[in-house]
Amino acid sequence: MTLYTGGECGAPCNQGRELLSKRGIPFMERDAGASGADGEALKKLIGSLEVPTLVVGEGKIKGYEEGQWQGALDGAGYPRTRLPGQAAGVRSVPKAAEAAKAPATPEGGAKPQ
Repeated sequence: MTLYTGGECGAPCNQGRELLSKRGIPFMERDAGASGADGEALKKLIGSLEVPTLVVGEGKIKGYEEGQWQGALDGAGYPRTRLPGQAAGVRSVPKAAEAAKAPATPEGGAKPQ
């Protein structure tokens, strides 16, 4: 899940972050205003630099409207409330880490030790 925000977004971006955090949903936040690459990715995705934009699977929601965001998250199977012991937060992936491919796991999904 990706949340596109921008420096001038203010309350709508803050409300979006808060909703995702309250539900315990991990997400990557991209600043469409601070980085040329993130802004270009958002333009390619939705045709504009409208923030906040929430990407849930193949779905894209421009702007913040709580009911619409809740419906998209419900439809994707996310729980309404954070599970006990579940940490929520923003996971911002550095560009170099995105480019690097994770090593393949052996048959059966076990990771090498």
